[in-house]
Amino acid sequence: MTTFSSLRVRLVGTVFFTIAPAGVLLYFADKYYIAVYDKPLPWKLFILGLFALGAAWFGGERFILRQVRMLSQATRRLGEGDLTSRTGLSKEKGELGDLARTFDIMAAALEQRVQEREQAEGTLLNRSFQQTVVSALGQFAMVSSDLSALLSQVVMLAAQTLEVEYCHVLELLPGGKFLLLRAGVGWKEGCVGKVTIPADPQTVCGFALAAGEPVIFEDLAADTRFRGCTLLAEHGVVSGVVVAIGGHGEAFGLLGVYTARRRRFTEDEIHFLFSLATVLAMAVERTRAEAQLRQSQKMESIGQLAAGVAHDFNNMLTVIQGHSGMLLAKSGLPPEMLDSAQAIYFAAERAAGLTRQLLMFSRKNVMQPRLLDPREVVSNLTKMLKRVLGEPVTLEFHPPTEIPLVHGDAGMIEQVIMNLAVNARDAMPNGGTLTISTSAVEITDAYVQTHPEARLGTFVCLGVSDTGCGMDSATLSRVFEPFFTTKEVGKGTGLGLATVYGIVKQHEGWIEVASEVGKGSTFTVFLPASGEPVKAASPEALPVTAVRGGHETILVVEDESVLRDMAHVILEDCGYKVLEAGSGLEALQVWERHPGAIDLVVTDVVMPGGMSGRDLAVRLLAKYPKTRIIFTSGYNVEETNTDFFRKGGAVFLQKPYTRLALTKAVRESLDK
Repeated sequence: MTTFSSLRVRLVGTVFFTIAPAGVLLYFADKYYIAVYDKPLPWKLFILGLFALGAAWFGGERFILRQVRMLSQATRRLGEGDLTSRTGLSKEKGELGDLARTFDIMAAALEQRVQEREQAEGTLLNRSFQQTVVSALGQFAMVSSDLSALLSQVVMLAAQTLEVEYCHVLELLPGGKFLLLRAGVGWKEGCVGKVTIPADPQTVCGFALAAGEPVIFEDLAADTRFRGCTLLAEHGVVSGVVVAIGGHGEAFGLLGVYTARRRRFTEDEIHFLFSLATVLAMAVERTRAEAQLRQSQKMESIGQLAAGVAHDFNNMLTVIQGHSGMLLAKSGLPPEMLDSAQAIYFAAERAAGLTRQLLMFSRKNVMQPRLLDPREVVSNLTKMLKRVLGEPVTLEFHPPTEIPLVHGDAGMIEQVIMNLAVNARDAMPNGGTLTISTSAVEITDAYVQTHPEARLGTFVCLGVSDTGCGMDSATLSRVFEPFFTTKEVGKGTGLGLATVYGIVKQHEGWIEVASEVGKGSTFTVFLPASGEPVKAASPEALPVTAVRGGHETILVVEDESVLRDMAHVILEDCGYKVLEAGSGLEALQVWERHPGAIDLVVTDVVMPGGMSGRDLAVRLLAKYPKTRIIFTSGYNVEETNTDFFRKGGAVFLQKPYTRLALTKAVRESLDK
């Protein structure tokens, strides 16, 4: 059923209200005509029909054709792509009014959907462009070590992508009180590289640095959280976003974009700045890590050089310390001689300390061992590793619930992990997976038989595996050689894995590697497990401290005559009978001439003549298993360390040694 205002009723009503008055007029006209002419009015029905036809024509034009033409025009415009086309009949009643309103609703919905689609396409296009920018900068950061060039590219592309007038990277200066405008676009000439901004939490930059979160403001002047800085005020900044550039331990600085007009930055734009800050943080961490690696590699080279001269140098220091110690031990020395002897002694002691530091393989200071949880060491390094590895490489680390502790230097263990991770990254130029594992293993006899460096006991196993290109057998055989590298010239020093090898050896462990071309590599580090607490070292006695001597016979084996004579004088001064030998072969001859009379052998480790101190000890212990032996060497104990030095009565005395150290070691060995 239709309503009263429907098109049909309106047409009928138009005709009715038109012919009704006409019918009345014709009725009275007919009466008049009959009265005058005595016959009915001719054409009466025809005239009434004409009135009805005219009413129908008017009603059709008024209520149908006009609306149809407007609907047709609106439809044609919509078909031509004009989504703003409307009928203009939203207030009309009837079926055509309903149709017009339906058409308008449809056109409005279509326009909204097209606008939403265009907006979504624009958003996707912006995201795609932003991701392209981030990817390009990330690639640049991976292949280039020029941090300044990367910073310049970041600020330029950020400003262009977000369509802002100003962009900067602020670097936190040492001390943490000021920020340097390291790179930027849009700023007045002379600002970049020279302007510093206080890192005051009351300013927008200091606030962002302290918060560690993005700071967004639409109207800097009206924001009550902080006050603007002079740089922003001079350039008329109104709106902006500031994001912190993170770092391992401390932030590097800030990345900021600003505009002189009021603007609300979208969530995508803020995420884009976050991504840029992450790229910069990765590059900064990589730069810092590379600097640390270069320093470590330089120290490894110095260690190699120092090891070559340490023996002779320490021999000379031993003579100096020994004779100055004997002078200090004498009573009744004139004060001026005593002062001179002390000066000589302590100068030699400082020189000996320098030599020990040089012999610390690839370290800037002396090894500082303590009990370590391997899981904690790896976990603390995970964040930095992810940045060093980059997005193409996935890092996996699933620590076990329980694991023994190890006795080692945390910095050195971190250096081992970092070097192995960087080596794995370079083996996966197209990305891959780096897996780090920690576990406890019990080394058995069967394992020792097939792995020469292994030894019995409980060890903590640290594994680093990659899915990279792998290595052939020729490369595997030289992988730990210093200065050996398969990288292009200028891209590797060949000291990374040599450093790892040296550090592992210092920790009394060993490293194994398995690899196959095209199937990746696995480096496995074995470190002795320790369940004992670290005991504090007892303070060293003064050089003048009296040490109990004796009357035993001691054989001193030393190729340096000056050092041999000094040891002879020191021991003889303590009451011992001293025999001398300048080589291993001569020592055997002396032993044969005094069978059963020698109570202790003090021998240098490195000697000419084809027989080392260790070879001499093996010969003597084979015939006389109870022989007491003290080994001396100018090399670090780590450099000459074998299981042999840990067995039986063998003691290691590091050169340069003092009179006190020698006599104390001799007495303790004889009293065992």
